[in-house]
Amino acid sequence: MFAFLSLLFCFVSSATGKETVSPLAIGGSFSTYDSRFFSDTKDTVWLRTEFCTSKGGSSEKEEKIPCVPSKLFLEKRNERPLASGSVETNRMYLSYGNRFKPSRHFFFLRENFEFSSFPYLEQPTIRSAFLGGFLGQSMGSLYYAEKGASKRPGFFLKPFGETSEFAYSPETKEGFILLEIPNSFRKKSPESSFGFRLEAFGTKQDPNGILSAYWQDPVRARRFFISGYQGISSRLFTLSSPSDPGEKGKFLRLVWEPGYYRKLEAVQLERSASDPVGSDKRIAKGIFGKLGLFITAWGAVSAQIRTYRFYDRTDWTVGKGLYYGFQKRLWSWEIGQEWRENGDKLTEATARLHFPEHWKLQLSVLAAKEKNREPAFVEESLTPEETGLRLTDKPVYIFARIYHPYFALTLRHTRGLDSKGDSLSARFQFFLPLSEDSVDSVQENRISPALP
Repeated sequence: MFAFLSLLFCFVSSATGKETVSPLAIGGSFSTYDSRFFSDTKDTVWLRTEFCTSKGGSSEKEEKIPCVPSKLFLEKRNERPLASGSVETNRMYLSYGNRFKPSRHFFFLRENFEFSSFPYLEQPTIRSAFLGGFLGQSMGSLYYAEKGASKRPGFFLKPFGETSEFAYSPETKEGFILLEIPNSFRKKSPESSFGFRLEAFGTKQDPNGILSAYWQDPVRARRFFISGYQGISSRLFTLSSPSDPGEKGKFLRLVWEPGYYRKLEAVQLERSASDPVGSDKRIAKGIFGKLGLFITAWGAVSAQIRTYRFYDRTDWTVGKGLYYGFQKRLWSWEIGQEWRENGDKLTEATARLHFPEHWKLQLSVLAAKEKNREPAFVEESLTPEETGLRLTDKPVYIFARIYHPYFALTLRHTRGLDSKGDSLSARFQFFLPLSEDSVDSVQENRISPALP
């Protein structure tokens, strides 16, 4: 590996480079899961730096081309030490290791060990190597990966800058697509009126991915968005009955908010066996409507009606709820209770709060009646970017996410039926810049992952 890295650095030492800051940062990620049946702990600590590989001398030509921007990432995932490096110039991109790739696609070469919650930090990947070049804002590359492109190289293409990405592995017949408007390389404003994002991957027989699109009018507090997901079902279902790890899940959600304290929402979740031939599909559907009754400057009392249909049943279950909440552009919280016609009862609380200095809080709490006949929907993140709904029959379900550009904490606590078996998962991540320009320099790079 070190011989290969040395060859790459020597090869680009004569290439045209660009000036960059020399950031230095350390960080780590610690996660744990604990239940009656299973416990697991993972940790990652890392050191990341950017530097310039300079030539000797002080000629006029070299003053105009001072260095070749390079990056080095040293880390330890549990007991496994890893080293990654990359070199990027105006004409060439080279990388090797378990961190660097010219793609912002969350699922492309993803390492299942963990993921990063920070937009400026490279996502953990499987071991891979890239060799490519730039033509204006376009980029093409060949890549090697220990899983999926170890015998035959894969192809990576970024034809229109940061707006789109395409990758394909002839070895596994697996493709990757990323489309994003506006792209996350640009600084997005909360006032932006439109956004579209698609991340698709897999084969023709087994496509997977995430889709999200929105339109909003912040002045009139109007918003419409659609989101969809297809992949492993564990991201959508948290049920007491055991499931096959290979089960597939589908998710589609449409939301129309014509103003504060008014909402119309439709959602469908589908769960099926890993083998599509003869699989028994289980579908959960819901249509929700909410209307503010008493609206004041301190919040509003809202009435909500939900209709549910679970699995193979033909009849719909109606639930009526009463909630008190507060909504503003960067603040939203709500608490209330729902009563269903079949005798089910549940208490819910949600919050989305933005604080000064970039602090953010996302909270979902569900406390259901122990003997409820039907499950319930609870809001939670599907990926570090998209938020979706999970279906759960747990009487207690708590999800909390605290985020800051240098700090991220995710907690999930559930309690099984009949109060048997609590489970707790926690993930703590931190980023400590040792150089004042660490975050800014990474955000300004031509190629930088952009997942929060």
